[in-house]
Amino acid sequence: MAVDAGARGEKVTGAFIYRHIRQAIKEIGPSNVIQVITDNASNCASMAKKLEAEYPHIVWTPCASHCIDLLLENIGDVPWVKDILSQALSIVNFINKKVRVLAIYRTYSGLELKKPSATRFAAMWLLLECLYDVQTNLQKTMVSDEFKAWIEEETQSSQQDAKAIQWLCLKEEFWQEVKGLVMVVLPLYKVLRMTDMEGSTIGLLYHFMEEAYKEIERSTILDGAPDGSRDVLEDSPKRDDILFLVKKRWDWMRRPIHGFAALLHPAFKKPSIFADQALQEERDKYLPKILNEEHHGEFLQELINYGDQRGTAFASSVCWKRDSLVKPLFWWECFGYQLPHLQRVALRVLGQDCSSGACERNWSAYSLIHTKIRNKLFTKQLERLIYCRSNLRMLRSMHEMPMARQERSLLGQGPVKFSSHSPRMEALDMPAIFDLIICEKCSMLEFINDERKFWQLDRLLRDKGFFLWILETTNISNFSLSLESLQLHGWSYVSRVNDGVLFQKKH
Repeated sequence: MAVDAGARGEKVTGAFIYRHIRQAIKEIGPSNVIQVITDNASNCASMAKKLEAEYPHIVWTPCASHCIDLLLENIGDVPWVKDILSQALSIVNFINKKVRVLAIYRTYSGLELKKPSATRFAAMWLLLECLYDVQTNLQKTMVSDEFKAWIEEETQSSQQDAKAIQWLCLKEEFWQEVKGLVMVVLPLYKVLRMTDMEGSTIGLLYHFMEEAYKEIERSTILDGAPDGSRDVLEDSPKRDDILFLVKKRWDWMRRPIHGFAALLHPAFKKPSIFADQALQEERDKYLPKILNEEHHGEFLQELINYGDQRGTAFASSVCWKRDSLVKPLFWWECFGYQLPHLQRVALRVLGQDCSSGACERNWSAYSLIHTKIRNKLFTKQLERLIYCRSNLRMLRSMHEMPMARQERSLLGQGPVKFSSHSPRMEALDMPAIFDLIICEKCSMLEFINDERKFWQLDRLLRDKGFFLWILETTNISNFSLSLESLQLHGWSYVSRVNDGVLFQKKH
């Protein structure tokens, strides 16, 4: 849903956001919604209170990617960390701004120095890691005859700056601090990458965050312990600074649904998980939201059976193989049939995302549609077009999922019928669903399998006020069926264009 938040008199308050979230929930159906993910701005937190008050079974969870990125930014604000980052940035800026120095550096290194990003603070840690990787090449640059000759030709102030950078690059303590900081932040960066990937389901987040915390807790290099030491230092101020921030952020973003999903993920199943008191408490908090009270007893008994691996399905050798465990939905569909209540709940919960990254990718669709050529489209038109494009891509991806049977077993309903979502496609007997393309004067949708082919027709589309369909034809039989169906519905053949066929229909 695209909303014109810049309209005159409108403020993006919690009530404003909730009004549109509520509209989307009603459109989908409240019983089909398990959670709402947003960033953790104050207006979104205000929206969450209204949401959970009206729909007690729906939970609000802050976007994990956004939270981890803010955590990395908080770590960067720690005074001793800020000093290291400032020194690293001074080296990168010096090398990149001096043309001759950059040319000298490139003779010793095949890797370019990364630059900071204005949008994501996580890029700063990539900069730091890249800088550590080229440590030797930087030091070779600083002691080379070419660099010394360049210094002699510069003004006195430039010489002072160059010598300061030279001293910093040759300072062993600086590189030790860089290495320690990279090793401590790396576990959090792994979590960030996981949350930003396709398939980053909610069942993974708890386990990744717990493992990241333990990995940071085991680190010793920041406070002067030898590299590779296995002894955990009891007094480690720098490490404790970071652990405090990690725990604070994790406690804030964590919701009962995270712990509940952690219990049901088969890849992390072990006795200690079911003995964890915090997870048991989160299970009890979330269970009433997703299951009727009369089924709680059956669910808990099935959960015990799952923990003890009772049942013939769990005796299968395939059941506990890694290839099965890493796909929790596939695992529960195949091996959870003896635990019907637990299976249904697991499929609903483990299919949830932990990040709103997929929604942010809709911005690329907006950029594609809202170009200079078509910048007169109103917000409502953009909303409709982006909505259709995103949902069509989702429907197409369901065909491509190797383990999906496209069933609504997650919701206790029958198989998905595409005609109920897009009756026009069934009526036209389309042989395939392709990406959505739009033009300035068309109020209907056009489909084409390759966006580049569309731009070759751009002038034609803008000059004609017709509705246009472009169908990719795979074989003669499919084409004949599609052509007959289109003609029955008032479409007329225009011409063949590249690998497709162009149809038109007057207003």
